[in-house]
Amino acid sequence: SPRRQRWMSVSTSSFGAGVSGAMKERVSIGYIAVAGIARVPPSSGDLSCDGVPLADIAAAAGTPVYVYSGAEIAARYRAIDEAFGAYPHRLHYALKANSTLAIAATLRQLGAAADANSIWEIEVARRAGFDTADIVFTGVGKSADELECAVPMGLKAINVESAGELDRIEAIAVRR
Repeated sequence: SPRRQRWMSVSTSSFGAGVSGAMKERVSIGYIAVAGIARVPPSSGDLSCDGVPLADIAAAAGTPVYVYSGAEIAARYRAIDEAFGAYPHRLHYALKANSTLAIAATLRQLGAAADANSIWEIEVARRAGFDTADIVFTGVGKSADELECAVPMGLKAINVESAGELDRIEAIAVRR
C-alpha cells in the first residue's frame, strides 16, 4: 500500500521567522518538488527559496512539499502588468494552471482577477479573497448544476461555449 504523505502549499512571501502554510490534502508521492526559484546562496551550499533554506521548509512541513517563490510570482506578474503600460487592462489568473490557495491569494493581492473552469475553482478563488465580480467562469461542458450555482453569484462573466449553454443560462436567470 502506498505511503501517505503530507502535501503542503507554502507561499514563501509569507515567511517571517517561521514557516507558514495551509495543509491541503493527502497524496501518495515520496519526493520534494520545487517550483519557482531555488538558488544556492553564495555563503552556503544549501538550496533556498526566497532566502528560506529548503531543508528548513522540509523539516517544518514534511515531505513531499511544493515550494513556490512568492517573490518570483510577484516579479513576473509585475513584468506582465507593466508591459501593458497605460493601456487599459486587467490580468486574470487561470486557476486551472495551479489552484493552490496561497498562489491564488498572492495573485489577488497583486491585483489579478481569476478565471475558473469549475464551481470548485470558483470556490478556491472565493477562499483566496477574490470578489465574485472579479471571477470569470470559463470552460467547455459546464454542467447544469454548475450553471445553477454560478448564475446567481454575480460573477464578472460566464463565457458561453454554445447556443445551448446560452439558453440554459438564460432560463436560469429568468427563474431567479
